[in-house]
Amino acid sequence: AEKPYGISLYNVNGEQVGQVYLGNYGGSPSTDSYKTYSIPLTDFGPKGIIADIVIQDWTGNTNSQIQIDDIILKAN
Repeated sequence: AEKPYGISLYNVNGEQVGQVYLGNYGGSPSTDSYKTYSIPLTDFGPKGIIADIVIQDWTGNTNSQIQIDDIILKAN
């Protein structure tokens, strides 16, 4: 079953500087299969230094679990 997950970026002051919904990049993560996402950094619209990356269930469920294998940041 898919859940609505999003990724938020935060600066060194703890301020949110960008946010995207994974459903817009191939669908939400599934509990029974792996999924690969490729999200251009420009889609977040960040300004300045990124200090934190937060991947979160946007339903507000605090017991939700997701498994992340790799996060790769690369230049175009």
